[in-house]
Amino acid sequence: SAKMKLVDAESKYAIGHYHTNYGLRFGPNTELATINGSVSMYCIGKTYERSPFEELNELHTYEIKEMEVFQVSDEVRVPTRQKSRSPDASEEGEERNASPVEISDAIDSKWTALKDLDAEIISLENSFTDEEKFITSFVGGSTSDVVTLNVSGTVMATKRQTLLVISESMLAQQFDDTKWTEQ
Repeated sequence: SAKMKLVDAESKYAIGHYHTNYGLRFGPNTELATINGSVSMYCIGKTYERSPFEELNELHTYEIKEMEVFQVSDEVRVPTRQKSRSPDASEEGEERNASPVEISDAIDSKWTALKDLDAEIISLENSFTDEEKFITSFVGGSTSDVVTLNVSGTVMATKRQTLLVISESMLAQQFDDTKWTEQ
């Protein structure tokens, strides 16, 4: 693994893609070149700092296992050695460079999805808190206060207090302890 920082952070030619038959070029004088999944190194040290690893030498080719880009700029940079493309050049197998507008749209889309996900998580957390409060209140009393009912085949549990809200109802009368006497 080798990380090479830019010598000049304002370099307009730090990275470029100058010809469809070749990969990316790093530095105006091609300090690094990517070709078919490999990187060849030439005259390192003008645009990119030399690697601290002695085994990475100029005029050698190394396999690329991973490449990471740390900044995307919306500034259009014109390479010095751009070759014109022939009209009959095949588009198959070419890498596609996204425009700043496409990148911005993708970021906006991801940001919207993240905000929606955040709202959903907040809603789920609130539901969890409500359920936790309900369970705490439900089990926080005497077991005789919990009444199980079978309503049209649906079994449900409630607290005796809930059934006593409307004191004139048949359920309230059936579960009101003051109306019952021990025999």
